Amino acid sequence: MSTKRWANYIGVIIFLEMRTFRALLIRIALWQSSDVMHEMKVATRGTYALLAALLFLTIAPLCAHAADLPRHPTSLTGKAGDAQISLQWSKSPDVTLTSGYLVEISDDGAITWSTAAQTDRSAATSTTIDGLKNGTTYNVRVLALALDGARGDVSDIATLTPQQTPNAPVITETTPGDREISILWTFDAPQGASISGFVLQYSKDGGVVWKKGKRKIPAAARTWTMSGLDNGVEYTMRIAATTLNGVGKFSSAEAAQPFAIAEATTLKVSNTDSGALLTWGKSASMKVISYNVEKSADDGAHWKLIKSVPASVTRFTYRGDVANLIFRIGAVDALGNKVYTVADRGLDKKSADAVRVNESGNAPLKYLLAAVLLLLLVGGAWMLGYRRGRQVMVDDFSDFEVK
Repeated sequence: MSTKRWANYIGVIIFLEMRTFRALLIRIALWQSSDVMHEMKVATRGTYALLAALLFLTIAPLCAHAADLPRHPTSLTGKAGDAQISLQWSKSPDVTLTSGYLVEISDDGAITWSTAAQTDRSAATSTTIDGLKNGTTYNVRVLALALDGARGDVSDIATLTPQQTPNAPVITETTPGDREISILWTFDAPQGASISGFVLQYSKDGGVVWKKGKRKIPAAARTWTMSGLDNGVEYTMRIAATTLNGVGKFSSAEAAQPFAIAEATTLKVSNTDSGALLTWGKSASMKVISYNVEKSADDGAHWKLIKSVPASVTRFTYRGDVANLIFRIGAVDALGNKVYTVADRGLDKKSADAVRVNESGNAPLKYLLAAVLLLLLVGGAWMLGYRRGRQVMVDDFSDFEVK
């Protein structure tokens, strides 16, 4: 029965009740005392009965209408994405009373609400709200609609913040070591996105099955070393930024193989007049087959191979200007794995020039010593010849007799 019909019944009852009191008042006015008192008692009982009926008829439509409203959906969850929010919920327990669901959204802390989406199916349990502003926090709620379109109970509120999906980092360098691989990457965080860290994944079958690294990488990190790996096994690695809304795009996969070779030791750079002399100690690993001699002119940001020498060689002469250069030696195994020494620096340009000046400044002294030595040799030879000649003359004169 509709609320309008109940209102009509209530109006009729009030009209009849007013007529009863009107008749009672007329009879009191005529002072029919004995009959009046009896009539008053009867009228009072009737009034109570009519008031009770009136109260029942007033509440009944409301109760009947409340019974027609579906209860709120449950288990509301959401996931924020790039300028959008995806929602999921469980159906209202009163499916037979539900015609659909209404989704409301608020961007001012749940003070004011507006309709974000509406479904016309009682079995609907999800929807997506697009066109939102990244970096803005939204409150969302869902309510069930009755068969006549009336609003049912409201669900719990979910709070979500859309963010732009982070771009993929770029792995710039992969350095294997003894049971470990170190990677270096670059990353530009999108505007309005809150980066919570990075996630590193690795694969031992070329990227068919991916596993997640055990440790969380901080948001400020741009290099990371994954240890506890198996030497001689090739690992494929990739990395992605994480936000409060999930994981962003993964970088391109890079492969590397941990190894167990030792670096060369005690690299020493000594300047010479023509460049520098590099000496180092041999690696303790029998797997090393050669050494790479490398130089850098920008403090190790970029390295250039000078020459690769056999594992039996432990010295190398570099010819050229060593100003602002640093050198390193890479021990290389048969698989191409490398491990480098700590870089060592040659003399700076001023010191190198000083070496050359000192060496060239010693030249006159060298020439003077050579001249003195030559004079001594020539003088010594002349004195030796003179003495020998004089002795011969004496011997010759001694053979003559004076007669």
